[in-house]
Amino acid sequence: MKKPERGFTLVELLVVIAIIALLIGLLLPALAKAQRSARTIKDASQMKEMHKSMLTYANDDNTGYLPMPSYVNRMPMSLGAGSAVQEIIGQGEPCEAYNKSEALWSLMIMKEYFNTDLPVSPSEVNPIVKIHDSYNYDVYDPTGDALVMPNGGDQYGTYWDPEFKMNIHYPTSNANAICHGSFAHGSFYGKRRYNWRNRNDSATLHMGSRAPANGAQSGDAYKFCPTIRMHDDKKTWAGNHVHGDNHTTFNKTFYLPGINYECGSILKDNAYAAEFDACGDGSNSNPGASAGDVWLGIFTCNTTGFPYARNDALEN
Repeated sequence: MKKPERGFTLVELLVVIAIIALLIGLLLPALAKAQRSARTIKDASQMKEMHKSMLTYANDDNTGYLPMPSYVNRMPMSLGAGSAVQEIIGQGEPCEAYNKSEALWSLMIMKEYFNTDLPVSPSEVNPIVKIHDSYNYDVYDPTGDALVMPNGGDQYGTYWDPEFKMNIHYPTSNANAICHGSFAHGSFYGKRRYNWRNRNDSATLHMGSRAPANGAQSGDAYKFCPTIRMHDDKKTWAGNHVHGDNHTTFNKTFYLPGINYECGSILKDNAYAAEFDACGDGSNSNPGASAGDVWLGIFTCNTTGFPYARNDALEN
């Protein structure tokens, strides 16, 4: 006689389902960690590519300096006694008001050194940081610098899309909370320009992951900063850095190995804090200390006059 076919009992099915659920529970954290690691690796790759583009810019410009918007869109000048004051392409004093993060990256995009997706990290967690997918290349018009309007005003040239924004410091509820980039970079104000160039130096920092503003390491400024959720756990900051020789490092501290600043009571350099007044008179005016102090961040405006700007590496 033919034996009747036997299927799985309900108990056996429940046991199998329970085993599958258990395996999924064990594998999901490992999968999430692997995905985060992959995003961190891609994050470093994007920064490295952006830095390579800046090194290329420095070589193409024959100055050795990395891109500075103030040297592209310059201050108006006079050609001589009695002549009108006007902007002259490639001439005049640098316009320091343009030395901010949004102009830096927008200039590089306009010159087609990289696309709009590269400045946004794959590890990004802040909802206001988005790719600027409507970049307006047609606004480029440097010839406006050579014109003087009939009413005596200057017709300024346009060298990058002004709609590319880096307003990272705005609350997400603010209508102006628009940010098209994720990464911090070295400041290029005053004496710090000495480090903002193609030096092939491993002890120079040019780019890095964002961090709490001014290198805060405690309190709400650290605890609630979205950047601590980008590359490590939810309580400890970690990030990538690109050095002057284009090599990258992954660090869990603001005091990077090999980046030292010894002046007064400051023995180690917090890469996200402006510490140069420790060697001066407290007025943030000591030029020697300014040159030796690393200061990474997102710079949005010049609030206290040249050469100091507001560092908004932290989202409020």
